[in-house]
Amino acid sequence: DELGRRGARPDLTIPCANIKVKGLYRDWRLVGDVTPMQAVIQMRNDLMNFKYEMEGQTEDDEQGAASDARILGGLIDRYAALVSASSTVPRSLVPDAVVRVWERCLEDADSADVEIVSPDGRSRAHAPVLASASPVVAAMLSSGMREGVKREVVVGESAAEVRLFLSLLYTGCLPADA
Repeated sequence: DELGRRGARPDLTIPCANIKVKGLYRDWRLVGDVTPMQAVIQMRNDLMNFKYEMEGQTEDDEQGAASDARILGGLIDRYAALVSASSTVPRSLVPDAVVRVWERCLEDADSADVEIVSPDGRSRAHAPVLASASPVVAAMLSSGMREGVKREVVVGESAAEVRLFLSLLYTGCLPADA
């Protein structure tokens, strides 16, 4: 609770982390893009497996590791309960102003230059955005292939699935109506 009041966010990513944690029962090294919650989950899992990993530890060590694993498990459960009880979950780590710019770009059908054809509808998108997401789509749109010539990509997914994909691609967020 105290960390939450101070603004700690266990879901925010620590980019390019290189963290060493010296523990009572073992040491941890966290490398890469990690969230504090991922670190807590990893530590809890390792403590749960402590008695199987090392030879020569005492029963007190095993009981202490199990106790610490229960404490970390309680933290994880508490965080999960808080997230599920929250009426709002942050949309993304990107500032909302930036998300709104990309939402407007997605909604701007006049500047869109590619049509995605679904069995039950059509959606419009921008070739550079699609191409940045997939080298295969980039090749299709930049070549003499049918997709590049006609500026349309036929997919087997529903129009609703395509809209969800495009919203995630453009904004990193679920659509407002999802």
